[in-house]
Amino acid sequence: MQQAIEKNLKGYLILHGKKPPRIHELDTLLNRISEFDDSLVDFMDLCEKTSRYYIEARYPPGSPLEYEEIKDDLDLTWKLIAKIRAKAGISDIEQR
Repeated sequence: MQQAIEKNLKGYLILHGKKPPRIHELDTLLNRISEFDDSLVDFMDLCEKTSRYYIEARYPPGSPLEYEEIKDDLDLTWKLIAKIRAKAGISDIEQR
């Protein structure tokens, strides 16, 4: 999840002529995007939470994750990616 969101956010920055920073914090990337496009800020909670997933997965022991929570966040991830791709003029992903 984290890497999919990160790559899409960085790609959106590049699409708009911005050099993406060499970071993995999704909320920081989304803040950069919100400087020129605030239509994605509704996904800030997802970005903050998913950044924590990334840290917990790479540097255990992290807190156990619940299936339903992960499923809900994955659904939100697909919505965010679909929205970014639609804004970029790419429509080959199914809107969930």
